[in-house]
Amino acid sequence: MKKLSIIVPIYNVEKYIRACIESIFNQGLSEDDFELILVNDGTPDKSLDVISDIIQTHNNIILINQPNQGPSIARNNGMMKASGEYIHFVDSDDLLVENSLSILLNEATKSNMDLVVADFLELSNNNIGTADINIPKNIKSCKRSGDDIYLEYLSPHDCHVWHTLFRRQFLLDNNITFSPGIYYEDIPYMHECYIKAKTCVKTNIPIYIYRRGNQMSITLNFSERTGKDFCTTIAMMWELAKNKNLSHRVVTKIKENVYVSFSVLVYCIAHDIHHKSERKAILNHIKKIAPDLQFKLGFKQKSMNFIYHRMPNSYIFLRVVYAQKFEKSIKRVKRLYKKIRNYRKVSSI
Repeated sequence: MKKLSIIVPIYNVEKYIRACIESIFNQGLSEDDFELILVNDGTPDKSLDVISDIIQTHNNIILINQPNQGPSIARNNGMMKASGEYIHFVDSDDLLVENSLSILLNEATKSNMDLVVADFLELSNNNIGTADINIPKNIKSCKRSGDDIYLEYLSPHDCHVWHTLFRRQFLLDNNITFSPGIYYEDIPYMHECYIKAKTCVKTNIPIYIYRRGNQMSITLNFSERTGKDFCTTIAMMWELAKNKNLSHRVVTKIKENVYVSFSVLVYCIAHDIHHKSERKAILNHIKKIAPDLQFKLGFKQKSMNFIYHRMPNSYIFLRVVYAQKFEKSIKRVKRLYKKIRNYRKVSSI
């Protein structure tokens, strides 16, 4: 059995895929220790042609071809083929930090950890080639339970699978897979992993370079389709909070994350959805798939809960008016104030 399976879905990444794959083979790992599973998700470009020589050169590469079904199914299919003791998911337009995986894999295997959670770097395309990236000399690692890691580190804005190593048997035992056909699939996946993990390591080693601006974010490319997908992730988190085996603190944290995610949803509906029928469709969707959704932790949440259940469409309308009429004016006043403050500083010199 291999020590590690690295799963990389491939779709429309002709410009980035070669650098990604080269970084994977620059980890100080013997090819006998890991397998690289490339899942061709029906890519229409020349991504596979760009790396064809790499595929032919290395004996530890497995290529899976499938019709375009999205990253969730691509990752799940990669998991089914994987034989490694640990799993690492890599997005094909990102990079790994040189020689980081060998250190993390050693951390994982020596103590049989369910999860090893590392650091990551977020860089623009212009900065990736010139960034000075080094493994810290003072490596800090601490063993925690999944509950502790969840309470201390996980937020809806940092639910990324790619800076974590997952013990494959842990994923299989708990039947943890990606929900097919939705964006933001990392959010419910990471919530479920953290609250079900027994043994974890959190380390300051940077493993991953996230290429800023290429991936789907919550507040970019928001539409009725992605809005409904985000509703699905909120509903899945809400279902996790109903697990009676969880501690009160964990349930409270899940509910807080649900509230934060719902607030982001409302913001995106008001700012990015321009048709009333689409706004209504998104709200109706979350009411349908999470009919018992409630916010009751504090006055602010209770106020949101009242508005959401009593007059959601009116609330969205007011948010739209605010975004269109007042938010721009407030930003202009802030810019003017900043100019005046800077002018006073210069005048006083």
